[in-house]
Amino acid sequence: MGKKGWVALWLTGLLLLGQAEQLPAVPADGTAALSQQRYVALTFDDGPKRETTARLLDGLRERGASATFFLIGRQIPDQRDLVERMKGEGHQVGNHTWNHIRLATTSDPAVAAQEIQKTDTLLREILGETPILFTFRTRKEGGEKEIDMEAYTALNTAVAQSGDADAVDVEVFSGDEVVRRNIQAIHAAGKAVVGSNHDFGGTPDKADLLFRLRKMQELGADIPKIAVMPRCPGDVIALLDATQEMSGKYADRPIITMSMGAGVVSRLCGEYFGSAMTFGAVGQVSAPGQIPVEELNAAMDILHRALAPRS
Repeated sequence: MGKKGWVALWLTGLLLLGQAEQLPAVPADGTAALSQQRYVALTFDDGPKRETTARLLDGLRERGASATFFLIGRQIPDQRDLVERMKGEGHQVGNHTWNHIRLATTSDPAVAAQEIQKTDTLLREILGETPILFTFRTRKEGGEKEIDMEAYTALNTAVAQSGDADAVDVEVFSGDEVVRRNIQAIHAAGKAVVGSNHDFGGTPDKADLLFRLRKMQELGADIPKIAVMPRCPGDVIALLDATQEMSGKYADRPIITMSMGAGVVSRLCGEYFGSAMTFGAVGQVSAPGQIPVEELNAAMDILHRALAPRS
């Protein structure tokens, strides 16, 4: 595994995975083998702005660093050259809606979808075939907004059918029928599904963790993902044990697992147990236990060197 192997940053909203391998189209039956490459991303919001964005790009180039820029759509047309430069210099580009609205306070899914799609269409025009992951995180799983399941399904379906996203996150414990309708609609549009579950109340036992991950796979998620909150060191061990068993015995696709908060060790060693990705923070954390990306990258380098095969 390469030095860049295993670190990534979870981003709420639309994420353009600029330097990742191309996500394959997903057949109607839901089978897909997504890339297992993993990345670190630094993030900068609310651009592009002529002077500040150009200076940031200069500084990143001087330091050999890559970043993710979340862009406001209405600011892009007069600064297309900066977006093209972002792509050309190996950065990632994210969607911050067209007018920088707060999706958490937008009651109409059609308005939210239009804000996202308008910016995506322009970014697609500039960036070409760059993979996009769309996530709407509901309040019950750590997001900011309550949303009824009809609106949730309509939003995910609209984004998938728009052609402006390559993969869509689906919270797999929203009710089996709801999840099936979401996955079927997303796969019918030829897009991949990241099935997710976030448990901020504790850590299920190993059997339950395996049940959840296997259920995600059985429902058709192309990448099952689970994040839990530990109450004791044994909970972290249970998560890692379940990860190893799932990865080695049941999984036929990449899986992502992590223990939040005090379970920070799982963010460092999960790779060894079979988790395909971890998450680092730039500035404000988006989940308990996230490690600043510079420290995470340094720790991962140490682990990769220590675990590298000896010649």
